[in-house]
Amino acid sequence: EGFTASGALRMGVSEMTRFGFGKKEFEQLAAMMADCILRDRDITEDVARLRSGYTEMKYCFSGDAFDRALGEFAGQIGL
Repeated sequence: EGFTASGALRMGVSEMTRFGFGKKEFEQLAAMMADCILRDRDITEDVARLRSGYTEMKYCFSGDAFDRALGEFAGQIGL
């Protein structure tokens, strides 16, 4: 079908990676999803507990690293 088809889960993997999720956190999330989907378990508190440790979005560069990268880029394009 297409992206508008219902009946599927859509996960923001890249979004949560930017919040700091790694392999371990995605494994925990997958286990919670299995509990919810396959075992009809309420995972609300588990999800809130997992997510509470990942509230600051990070990017590839920040602070001095960003300033240096931006300066290099500006030099490369002649600014």
